[in-house]
Amino acid sequence: MVATFTALVRGGGRWHDGSGTITYSFPTKVPGYFPKVDYDGVAGDDAVRILEFNANVVDEIVPFGADIGLNVAQQAAAVRAVTTWNEFANINAVRIGVGGGSGPGTQVTGDGTLASVSGGTPLARGDDGPNPQVDITSVFANGLNFFGTTYKELFVNMNGSVSFGAAVSTYTPTTITAGGTPLIAPFWADVDTRLDTTDPITGPGPQAVYTLDTTNKIFTVTWPGVDYFNVNATTHIPLANKFQLQLYDRGGGNATTGNDFDIVFRYEQIQWTAGDASGGKNGLGGTTAHAGWTSGKGDFEEVPASGIESAMLNLPTTPGNTGERGLYVYQVRAGEVVTSDIIFGAWAAYSTDGTDEDGIAGLPPSTVAGAPVLSTYPGADIQNKLLGQNAQSPAGATIGTPSPHGDLFFNNNYGQGITNPGFQDYGQFTFLHEYGHALGLSHPNGKDADPEYDQQLTVMSYNRHPTQSDKAGIDLKAAIYPITPMLFDIMAVWGLYGANVTTRTEDNTYFGPAVDGTTRVYP
Repeated sequence: MVATFTALVRGGGRWHDGSGTITYSFPTKVPGYFPKVDYDGVAGDDAVRILEFNANVVDEIVPFGADIGLNVAQQAAAVRAVTTWNEFANINAVRIGVGGGSGPGTQVTGDGTLASVSGGTPLARGDDGPNPQVDITSVFANGLNFFGTTYKELFVNMNGSVSFGAAVSTYTPTTITAGGTPLIAPFWADVDTRLDTTDPITGPGPQAVYTLDTTNKIFTVTWPGVDYFNVNATTHIPLANKFQLQLYDRGGGNATTGNDFDIVFRYEQIQWTAGDASGGKNGLGGTTAHAGWTSGKGDFEEVPASGIESAMLNLPTTPGNTGERGLYVYQVRAGEVVTSDIIFGAWAAYSTDGTDEDGIAGLPPSTVAGAPVLSTYPGADIQNKLLGQNAQSPAGATIGTPSPHGDLFFNNNYGQGITNPGFQDYGQFTFLHEYGHALGLSHPNGKDADPEYDQQLTVMSYNRHPTQSDKAGIDLKAAIYPITPMLFDIMAVWGLYGANVTTRTEDNTYFGPAVDGTTRVYP
């Protein structure tokens, strides 16, 4: 048999014909659209099942609500993988909010830097208020559809949020959960703007301001350097937090159902996390700020840094669910917060046979140590419980809608290669490999270790570089790995999406030599 790139697209699918867009994101919780199973016969604690990509074997079961967030190093590896594949084919993978069926508003761009807005209505200086009710129909003609309820007004709350139905003046934050008033909070903490404490805070002045941009269809609330309670204390040390909430109109609704929209959090500068009345001293300690959203009906999500002082302080420099520093985007479609076409997640998996696969593409994750595994599942009809499609065949996915077809999950129990992937190691290779599955590529001829192929030809092969043929005897830390997709990978995705002729037009070399100049990695 002659090795050929067509072996990578056996039965494969593609997201689009080269003219479309794929969105990707980094959620923190198991997406709610995955099919649920009752794993133990107890009502109310449904779970998802994980299906190992190669053998279609169920590894374990995990309840919903589990954390699947990637750490900073993993997010960086995922972004590198996306960027690398984009380089040579018209895959057009973009972070959530930039593409994938967005509506009439302008696209979400930038990072945590505050978006420039003109004019607006400042909130009068105060503590825990004022919290004015604002008519938003000049931007959202049909109102907003937030979990089945249409809202044409919202309250702008001094303490770092907007809410629906009632103002929220509570100054000490709690975990943002399913109960209470519908709330969208980029930074829920005790804001105090009673004094113009511009020294040593540089402009703009610390007054919250909201803006209705009727041209671009964006509602914005900016906290442009706000201080914490108590600004009147003689020992108060002024500090400034600069953060922003934006709601982008995405159309899709009518007078009855309300519009689709995007929720955008931007964090430019965070210097304090708690007010004096929340147990803080000089802006720190006490009850730390929280961020996220809740429907008030059982649906919610928090920014991973919530309640963790050091993490909240680092929001401006930490990648959000977009992969961009300080930027979070949540898409609300038909009333539900959805994820993007391809999501990246991680968990700590413990399989029934003791083997922990490194990356699993295409299906829901398992997450916590000690989660129930297959041996505890009551019932023999296992096949009917599986989720069917995997990332090798994503043709059934609909662009702009959530789908399990392209989701990737990485096993944090596999070791440092996955939990702390570097630029030139096994972890980065795994991100390249699993993302290739999500794009529609298979193992060569459907075999992970087909002897006709190795990693010098394709990242989709399990066989090492030909100089390292003894796979079992190679230390992962000493092995060499591709730092880019290889020749057959390039040809295969050209066939699926077409060649990207806009990059590296000055020569015919896609990538240069290994960054550290060694022979351990190769382009």
